[in-house]
Amino acid sequence: DSIWVKFDDIVIGTPFPNNIDKNNFLKTRTFYQMRDDEYVYLIKILDKKLKGDFSPLDFETDVINTIILNKRKQDLFDKLRDSIFINSTKGVDYEIF
Repeated sequence: DSIWVKFDDIVIGTPFPNNIDKNNFLKTRTFYQMRDDEYVYLIKILDKKLKGDFSPLDFETDVINTIILNKRKQDLFDKLRDSIFINSTKGVDYEIF
């Protein structure tokens, strides 16, 4: 199985140059080696999605779940508001605590 990771999360804490064009870098390379005084850093890119491409479903699962939950919450608030309005037109009194 595969795990999708944002490029910025991979290069944090490495001597990777900050001013590089990431899209161009990812289009032209599948392997990159960096060095500093103590370590050698190796990056091997097996697959990539560039900006504007569709993200893998498992990468967006949390975002999708949040959207669905917010939609359900909004629907619940709308139903509650409508119920309160309908009951108030019928003369039902409400007490606010």
